[in-house]
Amino acid sequence: MATVAQEAAEDAAGTVRDLQDQLTATEGQVREAAARERMAADAVTQGTAARDRRDRQWQQLQSEVRSIRQERADQQRLRDDAWAAMPGLSGTLSADRCREGVGGARFPLGSLS
Repeated sequence: MATVAQEAAEDAAGTVRDLQDQLTATEGQVREAAARERMAADAVTQGTAARDRRDRQWQQLQSEVRSIRQERADQQRLRDDAWAAMPGLSGTLSADRCREGVGGARFPLGSLS
């Protein structure tokens, strides 16, 4: 009977050693998984930061384009208003420029717009 108990104790000790080896291996796998998770989280953080930078740049560019388009529209409106305010003078000036070739221009000023 002592032999049976001793064998059972040895089997139990072997099982404990096997379980400890499995636990050690599993702990290593957990550490590796945690390291991969940290690397993935860092990659996501960097990617998100890069996306945010590009988004801010895009927003700034869109704002600049809108501002430039508005400025251009304002300048065109002012030019049209100025030409409309002096129809007789602009026609005369245009004809004189064509006739005399002043400033290297031999075409009506109205054709410039």
